[in-house]
Amino acid sequence: MKRLFDVEIDSSLCKRCSICIHICPKKVFIYANDSIKVKEENCSGCGICEIICPDLAIKIEKRKDERTDRR
Repeated sequence: MKRLFDVEIDSSLCKRCSICIHICPKKVFIYANDSIKVKEENCSGCGICEIICPDLAIKIEKRKDERTDRR
């Protein structure tokens, strides 16, 4: 599956409250090894996680088309 969005968690801001894990309809976030991991290929870009994160630790950006990057 092609990744359409880049999802970034700022680990210096994230307190691992796991709200993103529970709120994400696409199951992008998982808790592993005492941190939140990201499965970017699942992201639909809805932005719910960015809005709901109390630490403002999540950023979602639409990926640039790889063909555009080569010009």
